[in-house]
Amino acid sequence: MGISITGLGQKGVCFSHDEKQARGGTTTQKQLKDLIKSLSDRKTSVHTYAVRVLGGIGAPAVPELIKALGDSNQDVRRNATVALGLIGKEAAPAVPELIKVLSNSNEAVRRNAAWALGKIGKEAASAVPELIKALRFSPWNISGNASVALTEIGKEAATIVVPALTKALSNRNPSTRQYAALVLGGIGSEAASAVPALTKALDDSDPNVREYAAEALREIKKAMIK
Repeated sequence: MGISITGLGQKGVCFSHDEKQARGGTTTQKQLKDLIKSLSDRKTSVHTYAVRVLGGIGAPAVPELIKALGDSNQDVRRNATVALGLIGKEAAPAVPELIKVLSNSNEAVRRNAAWALGKIGKEAASAVPELIKALRFSPWNISGNASVALTEIGKEAATIVVPALTKALSNRNPSTRQYAALVLGGIGSEAASAVPALTKALDDSDPNVREYAAEALREIKKAMIK
């Protein structure tokens, strides 16, 4: 069963199909393009529902969403990143474009891109260097989303993430060092190889780094005991 879409002109589109049933349904290219178009709708109810439907469609929606990441409309880019995050692991083909979007001029687009990469998981391991760079970003919600993404990827690809974060503990930027320690603690026992660097970080010049390093060491130790 496909998604029934009724055009609403410039106001967007109305979807009569429950997004929970979208995955496994049959969706035409025209329907996908209409959904993508509605991502720019000013009505929150319309673009939010489009995001959820696209997320429910899953892999078949990924090619159009990848194109949407390069759209000139920042609302389309922002909402496309959310839809890709909802799709999760099946959105892995979008990783290269999501990495590019991490340097987008729009704060919300960067924040959502980091979140989406975390939802994709280990298939987004190639994004680790750029996510570590994002740890220094202000405002905090961008660096915060990057740290969450690194934690999610690190739990599945620790051999890639942990060495990179261990190196980041000596970064010149204190925010980067702080979040690196936070993520290592979140990864848990798989971050055991970072213990020497975290121990050294207990003498860091920044009090927040010292605090997060101590907490990370406690979390890693606790995880190893389980």
